Amino acid sequence: MRTRGEGGLERIGNIWYYTYYDLRGKQVRRSSKSQLKSVALEMLRQAGEGLGKGIEPAVSHKLMYEGLRQILLDDYRDKGRLVMDGEDPVMTGRRGHLRALDDYFAGMPVTAFGSLIRKFVDDRKAAGIVGPTINRNLVRAPSICNAGTPSPEPDVLL
Repeated sequence: MRTRGEGGLERIGNIWYYTYYDLRGKQVRRSSKSQLKSVALEMLRQAGEGLGKGIEPAVSHKLMYEGLRQILLDDYRDKGRLVMDGEDPVMTGRRGHLRALDDYFAGMPVTAFGSLIRKFVDDRKAAGIVGPTINRNLVRAPSICNAGTPSPEPDVLL
């Protein structure tokens, strides 16, 4: 059961619609394009998750790996933890952290990451890469996924 403020469902004709409030506080109604209430409920849940991360649901499906990667690099640069060596970023004194992720997730929408992380690990193991190296690759994956999320406390420069 949904609580107050999580959005709503309504049926118009045979089609279910879901309603939520966007980041600006404006009410938005979207069609699930389905006759099943469960489909509309799942779409409402996904919209709520996107809003919780500070990403508009209409924009999140267009957000690609490269966009989040750039946001992460900009964040590291702003905090003084990134140096560019040509095209290769050197983050916190180490290079090559993003190379495996770049090769695997390039051109993919962010919404596809969750289901592909396990496949990424299996493919790396099949290529003969050992566990600690895979773990170092995966350490950056959550950073990239959270890069679009606003930080709870703003950075203050004194």
